Amino acid sequence: MYRLIRIKKERKALEMMLLNKQGSLAAYELYQALRPYFDKIDQMTHYYPIGRVRLARLFLESDLSDDQALFSCYGRFENLVEGVDVSS
Repeated sequence: MYRLIRIKKERKALEMMLLNKQGSLAAYELYQALRPYFDKIDQMTHYYPIGRVRLARLFLESDLSDDQALFSCYGRFENLVEGVDVSS
């Protein structure tokens, strides 16, 4: 149950951070790429890994590379989606 709470929390935080980046094409692309994952998480009643997320290139190749908080949030979200247990 703890992981379900964590993934839903990270999902909401990541969505809000991306939506607050108005005018950023990279943030819009990242948001659109993550929407299927967001939708699956919204439907979860128990935690399970969804699959692989490989979108870090959007950070490295864009204006998002300077936002450490956003990249950290994405990293936590990615780990939860992939089922990687990294406790901080």
